Amino acid sequence: MYILVLVLICIQVLVPAPASAFSFSSWFGNNDDGSSGTKERADGSSSRTASSTEVSLSDGTDLKPQQPLLDADAWFLTEHEITESRGGIPRSDMSVYTTGNKVTAYTVTNEFYNAVYDDLNTTKEGDRVMLATWLAALVPFKPDVDPTGAKSGFKEVFAGIVERGGHASILGWASIAGGYMPYNIKARDAINSIPKSSINGAKAQFIFDDRVNLIASHHQKTLVIAASNSSENDDQPVAYVGLDDDLLNFKNPPYEDLPPLDYASSNTTSKLGNQSIQITRTLSCKYKHYKEFAPKGEISLFRARLKAIKNAKNFIYIEDQYFVLVPELLDALMEVMPKIQRLIVVTKEQTNAFSNAGYIKYLYQNVEPIRSKYPNKFKIYTTKAELGLCIHTKIVIIDDVYLSIGSANWNRRSMATDSELNADLVDGDTVESPEGVTVGKLPRDFRIRKFMEMTGLSYDELDAMP
Repeated sequence: MYILVLVLICIQVLVPAPASAFSFSSWFGNNDDGSSGTKERADGSSSRTASSTEVSLSDGTDLKPQQPLLDADAWFLTEHEITESRGGIPRSDMSVYTTGNKVTAYTVTNEFYNAVYDDLNTTKEGDRVMLATWLAALVPFKPDVDPTGAKSGFKEVFAGIVERGGHASILGWASIAGGYMPYNIKARDAINSIPKSSINGAKAQFIFDDRVNLIASHHQKTLVIAASNSSENDDQPVAYVGLDDDLLNFKNPPYEDLPPLDYASSNTTSKLGNQSIQITRTLSCKYKHYKEFAPKGEISLFRARLKAIKNAKNFIYIEDQYFVLVPELLDALMEVMPKIQRLIVVTKEQTNAFSNAGYIKYLYQNVEPIRSKYPNKFKIYTTKAELGLCIHTKIVIIDDVYLSIGSANWNRRSMATDSELNADLVDGDTVESPEGVTVGKLPRDFRIRKFMEMTGLSYDELDAMP
């Protein structure tokens, strides 16, 4: 498996949150939305958030760094836990997790799009390209050198796939958000106008999918490039998970029979690399038309996040478009805060009370209990509002061992209702950190390069920091 990780975000200047001109408490008050009270859980039950008035002034430096868990089995859901997350229905179409994956991490947008462009342009006769998307638009893959998209445009690249005899299938969300739908329709019409291949009749097809409740969305962002013959190392299927948010692109073990597309369950290991990957998903249990693959829904993504948080020994780093209240996730964070050194969150600024009042309130509900009790251990940052930068990332890094990246936001929709897909990673290649513990090589490298974006410091400076 070959995995590329994309983070489509440029964070050059950060400020401590809240970056607003008004006080959260002046709008919502501590009695209703502060550090105590009963909160509705994602599953409809209630949760009592931390109500102790004791404040810990520890900044984490009084705690000795602990050796984090390194075994993938300790971080990933078991087969039984996955089955439980699916209402008792086994997940027969996908392995519990895979080993031997080869992973490359990208934190810079143009590096990711260059990689996708190169991969799509190397497809051959009989290859298949499958894209699931929340939004598609006729934009160039390489706008810095081809701003009009004459060569690297969305349609032009997919037309090249078909011309070479490759099949292209795109599944897009039938968005009810009026501002986005015109882009989707133009992209659909353009892709469906591509002539069939003169080599083998291969074609490109773009269809809309409305198999969600009215207020939900198909939020998965996944691109799979499958070679027609995967007997050689260079012909392994490549999957990009996350696309415009965060991305994992993985080169898989050899697969003999491509047409059924059920190879994940029969080949779970290879020797391409040393990273282990678990795919987790959200599929609504209330929608009745997932009977082929999730008749009772799936919340493995939510369950995996809870398990990973509770494994934390030293730190948790969260970078997310929304860091809003999910009661169970808040409970899990509060459970580990006494023993970890630091919780760091980077999120989108929420300053417009007229357009974002709901998110401002939910952000406050999530932040206030942690900040009230652990004011020095908990650090939250946003971009400066006047810069107009959007944090669109969805990543979690724990102890420089566990990396979760994909389409799911830190909100209830992504944990329970919207269709989501994440790839969670534990690296078998390890390095020694400056504080004297063993950590995963790739997760640490990925975090350091993210911090380079945010701080302007060099890789070596950040790598030397305990």
